[in-house]
Formats: sequence, C-alpha cells, structure tokens
Amino acid sequence: MTKVVIITGSPHFNGASQKLADSFEWGLKENYTNIYRYDAGLQGEGEPHF
Repeated sequence: MTKVVIITGSPHFNGASQKLADSFEWGLKENYTNIYRYDAGLQGEGEPHF
C-alpha cells in the first residue's frame, strides 16, 4: 500500500495552488486509498482539508 501526502502552503482559498492540489488529489483517488492532505496556508481560517 502506498501512502501519499499532499501539502499546500498558499493562504489563498480556491487559488491556483489549491486547484492544482485538488486535481492531483482527484487523480490519485483512482489508484490510491491512503491519501492525506494538509493545507498549511489555510490554518487559522477554519478547519484543514482532510
């Protein structure tokens, strides 16, 4: 089983980095079941995206 961690650091919600990470995560979901995502730039504005 392969584990994948996606870390983003942009504080812009729904910005280009966020959309790129969304697409990457979406593509991985077809092949991997163990994906963890941490949006470091969005900490403090709400709950992190898991």
